[in-house]
Amino acid sequence: KCPSGRFDMKAANPNQGLLEVCNGVCAAGWHGTKGGIVALDQSEACVKCEIGRWSISVGVEVCNTTCAVGTYGAVRGATSALVGCGERCAAGRFGEMRGGAGTIDGCSGECAKGKWSGVVGASTAAVCVPCAAGKWSNRYALSSAGSCYDCGAGRFASATGAIAAFECNGICPTGRYSSTSGLTSAEECSA
Repeated sequence: KCPSGRFDMKAANPNQGLLEVCNGVCAAGWHGTKGGIVALDQSEACVKCEIGRWSISVGVEVCNTTCAVGTYGAVRGATSALVGCGERCAAGRFGEMRGGAGTIDGCSGECAKGKWSGVVGASTAAVCVPCAAGKWSNRYALSSAGSCYDCGAGRFASATGAIAAFECNGICPTGRYSSTSGLTSAEECSA
């Protein structure tokens, strides 16, 4: 009986006799479905690697090379990570799982409220940076610093990473004002 990933092509050539030669192999990007198959070609004995998995080797039982964290696949039958895992998590998101997630679902991590990231293909939340002082955001998965909201005119926040407008709790002192939004300190208020 041929092992999975190989198949016997003797049916294609009756002159081979009854000897099992296992002369057919699943090509790179394909894997065997089960052993002992007599087939004319690999389309009968093999299946393409699943999305998010790939194989450079021939005659494999399973395609067990998976996309790296922060990447995912969109094609079946890939023979390299470049082809099989050519998609990257969008800015503001990051990969959280490895081992065959293979689809955009593997990019389930999001920068938290008050943070953003412009990094594409990130594999950790460490790439997420806080909104600057004078800014805030109550949304997840921001992809640029410009996505953070300014504190309202005459208000300021000296801390970074604010997640709500009420954190812009500094106001211009009596006798000073500002029509500018996004202030970071009382010193920015005009006399």
